[in-house]
Amino acid sequence: MIGRAAMGNPYLFNQINHYFETGEILPDLTFEDKMKIAYEHLKRLINLKGENVAVREFRGLAPHYLRGTSGAAKLRGAISQASTLAEIEELLQLDKV
Repeated sequence: MIGRAAMGNPYLFNQINHYFETGEILPDLTFEDKMKIAYEHLKRLINLKGENVAVREFRGLAPHYLRGTSGAAKLRGAISQASTLAEIEELLQLDKV
């Protein structure tokens, strides 16, 4: 079950390790932090596979990063139509994060 929960939540392992080591529950990341991690994920995909393939793969990963976010359905729909890194950057509003 942890593997599926880690989709779009790669910091989950850090939270689990921290809890086992200290007994303290770390707070969830902010939306801005999640978008920064999602963007870093996308950039690494681009380095591995090229922009075209990476953006298509990211469209399937984005819903995991957006889970539980207000307005996620609209943003998911827009990301599913994106075909370039620039379009996704605009949608994630990284300049405002």
